[in-house]
Amino acid sequence: MSTPSLQSSLRSKEAGNEHYKNKRYQEALSCYSEAVKSCPEESKDDRVVFLKNRSACYIQLDQYENALKDTTLVLEQLPADVKTLYRHAQALESLERLPEAFKFINTLIRINPKNKEAENAARRLTATIKKQAEARQSTDYVVKEMYSVLEDKKSTDEKKIKAAKNLAIVSRENAGAEEIIKFDGITKIVSLLKTTTSEVVHHLLQTLVGLCSNEVRSSIVLETLSFELLTSIVCRPEKEVCGSGVAVLKQALLSFTNVEAPLVKDVVDVAIRLLGRQEVSADGRDRVLELIISSVSQNGLGAVFLTEGVVPALLMLAASTANNQSDFEISDDLRMTISVALSKLHESLGRNKELMDLMKDTCISFVHSHLSKDSSQSKVEGLTALATLLQGALEVGNQVFSEESVLAEMVKMAKLDDVHCQAIAAEALALAASDKDRCHGIMQEGLPVLKALYSSRDEGVRVRALVGLCKLGSVGGSNVNARTLTEGSTVKLEKACRKFLIRSKKGDNLKKWATEGLAFLSLDADVKEALVGDEDALKSLFQIPKTQDQSLLYGIATIFVNMTNSYDKPEKNKDLEELGKFAGENMPKEHEFDSEEHLKKRVASLLGLGIVPALVSLSTVDSKALHEQVSRVLLSLTENPAHRGVVIQQGGAKCLVPLATNSTDKGKFIAAQALAKIGITNDPRLAFPGQRSLEIVRPLVGLLKSDQGLQQFEALMALTNLAGLGDDIRRRIYKEGGFQHIESLMFEEHEMLRRAATEAMCNLVSLQEAHDRFLNDDVERVKLLTLFSGEDDPELAKAASGALAQLSQDPKICTKIMAVKSAKAILKELIVSDNQEVQHRGIFVLSNLIDASKEIAQELVQDDFLEIIMALTQTKGTSENVKSTALSALQKAQEYGLIKPNPELVK
Repeated sequence: MSTPSLQSSLRSKEAGNEHYKNKRYQEALSCYSEAVKSCPEESKDDRVVFLKNRSACYIQLDQYENALKDTTLVLEQLPADVKTLYRHAQALESLERLPEAFKFINTLIRINPKNKEAENAARRLTATIKKQAEARQSTDYVVKEMYSVLEDKKSTDEKKIKAAKNLAIVSRENAGAEEIIKFDGITKIVSLLKTTTSEVVHHLLQTLVGLCSNEVRSSIVLETLSFELLTSIVCRPEKEVCGSGVAVLKQALLSFTNVEAPLVKDVVDVAIRLLGRQEVSADGRDRVLELIISSVSQNGLGAVFLTEGVVPALLMLAASTANNQSDFEISDDLRMTISVALSKLHESLGRNKELMDLMKDTCISFVHSHLSKDSSQSKVEGLTALATLLQGALEVGNQVFSEESVLAEMVKMAKLDDVHCQAIAAEALALAASDKDRCHGIMQEGLPVLKALYSSRDEGVRVRALVGLCKLGSVGGSNVNARTLTEGSTVKLEKACRKFLIRSKKGDNLKKWATEGLAFLSLDADVKEALVGDEDALKSLFQIPKTQDQSLLYGIATIFVNMTNSYDKPEKNKDLEELGKFAGENMPKEHEFDSEEHLKKRVASLLGLGIVPALVSLSTVDSKALHEQVSRVLLSLTENPAHRGVVIQQGGAKCLVPLATNSTDKGKFIAAQALAKIGITNDPRLAFPGQRSLEIVRPLVGLLKSDQGLQQFEALMALTNLAGLGDDIRRRIYKEGGFQHIESLMFEEHEMLRRAATEAMCNLVSLQEAHDRFLNDDVERVKLLTLFSGEDDPELAKAASGALAQLSQDPKICTKIMAVKSAKAILKELIVSDNQEVQHRGIFVLSNLIDASKEIAQELVQDDFLEIIMALTQTKGTSENVKSTALSALQKAQEYGLIKPNPELVK
């Protein structure tokens, strides 16, 4: 019997049912709620029924949160209840929790597959979810969503960082950038920059960098952001924020096509002023210098920087590094970076005399203004600025140095009893001596000074003086008769440099100067020989590139170039040499240690001690001049085929691939030639695995354009090997213009070039695009291969007949072959050749001709080819390949009815 409470609950339920039937949902809801409330705890089944009914009312009354609570309680007891599953999904859908709704609808369909309501709901949800996903991916949605997160004070830092990152990504696409502009996104970013964390600020600035991809948007960014705010951002101590602020300036500057635009001048002025701001960190100053370095060569910006006063600012910055007494924070590489900026600026001026004179006059004026003062500190600053200039724009530096008073001041300062004065005087003299033409002028006054300074107790002074002596001593290079110092002096200087190289510590600058001295001394053959026998010194040199200290790297590369004799050498003219001797001139004389025999030994020693990994490290530095030096050395190492395997194993081939596309024009050719040498003697699948085999095609095809026959020959040989790898490589060769260049070289007079080009073509014709060139040509291309097949050079004949064998599988090309007057005579020579490969290719062509048409077959049968073919099938010593191909040709002739079956031939 039911308890009184349960009876009350059941009465409430019945009343609720009556209201529900009459669509009085609010009244029904009250009754069901009363039933739930009065239901005893032990009557769980009844309570579940009351909850189910109440959830139905909640759905009808659009109270989805309450409906979700009731259906959740029911499903805990009845997880497979169909109606409750449907209502639960309804509530979730209405609350826009679509993926969850879809999950419960799927559960319902698995339980009751024929439920039409569930099927309709599944289709509806699928369409809505897809539509929402597309909307979320739309640019305007993303932009609004990201800004919503960034501006919401309740958003966590983590969410804001993620939103700012996404916004930066969106800004790099044109559609995204335009959407941010429409949304007044720049104004919003400016507001956010003042209120959020440094990491968010960094990503917001990167968004502005993305927006500055064109002139119009850059103008909006700069005008909205203001230069005052940008300056304050660059002055912030956080590296990422400062760097992103500089990046905005840089990207905006490079986006302007009109360098006369007022905003261009404003950006340049801001960059120049930032160089001298005390609030800017050392890293920030370096970043501003990098902006100048990367900008001056773009769109005529060098002239803008020059006229706006960048040279005095750079020289003042360099002068401030004197004696390490700068008023602001500076990095260890600051002077070197300033030198690079001055060098890039000078390069950007081209041959514009007015601008070059302005730069020269500005530099002279600056140095004179400091040297003319009585203060020794001012003089040190002036010479420091000059030394920085000499290290970068040597031509301008030497024009300043040529002023009469400058050398005189150097000599005076060198004689002062002040280490700082002596060091900078020695440094300036050493750098000025980098110009070989000026060495003779420095020799008279500078050499005694450098010798005196080399006796200093201070190592910094001594090593700088040593470099100056090295540079003066290296004049003449490998020419024994042009030496400026007495015999044996260069080796003594090398030993002195070695001491500084071996025992100097990281960051003490002595290693840098020792390396620079060796870079000049290593032109001397005696020094090369001394160095190659000094394993400790070489290993020390090999370790330096791994540190990526850019102030040392070009000197290291120069040493390697000199030791491998991979520098440019003047062409010898025997007639001029004889005239010079007759006239008593001091003609160049090669040192015995620079002979081919000694060079081979040096290269082998360098390879054995591990020069390749050092070169690989050097190749990763972003410097085209350095890339050319590395390519030169690698070319020297690959001259000997026995060394190429080691070069590949140690990563030399891998690093040559980017060097062939990212170097000076000359460096690209040199790297391509080294790649060709490797490609000739080594399996390209091992030397250039995967994508790399495709990447080397362009440099090798480029090498075909060389005016040097050897380079063309080596490129052809390498391309021949590559073309044997498959259609992907052949197609790349074709797309890069290889077909035209290879075909052109088939007409060369030199027989080796002609043969190599034909061999490359033989491997290329299996590509459909190449085949079509022969098919669509009147007859000339086919004629050339046919005629080459009859040449006396067996290798040329083999290559040409191999190409013809592949092409002759096309009946239309067979017609073209038959149109060549001497084709039949050449074919006869091929099929009776003593060379089995040539013979097989000839019989293969003949078989294809017979197979092409009855008319061609009949013409060949009438010209005694039948007797030759039959003889081949019966002659002892004929290869099985030739016999089987000959039999195939006879059988086809029998099918045409041109000859009668011969049982003896078909055994």
